[in-house]
Amino acid sequence: MGYRLKPGTDIGVVIANQHFSMFTQDNKAWLQSADEDRSMVNAMRAGSRMKLSATSWRGTQTQYVYSPMGLTAALKASGTCK
Repeated sequence: MGYRLKPGTDIGVVIANQHFSMFTQDNKAWLQSADEDRSMVNAMRAGSRMKLSATSWRGTQTQYVYSPMGLTAALKASGTCK
């Protein structure tokens, strides 16, 4: 995120019909486990839209919608890096 997030709040992520919750610190967010990381990446590969909902440090509710198109190609290309 390009701004600090409200302490103690999570980022909600919806991809197709799958919901994920990411814990936050400052302007960063993480999933709880490697299993959830794999699930989110698989959802991003299969989905056509990813929606994030967050709360800024000031309490402003924000939402962003992203297209995960190109993710599979980017992941394949990153595997060729040494």
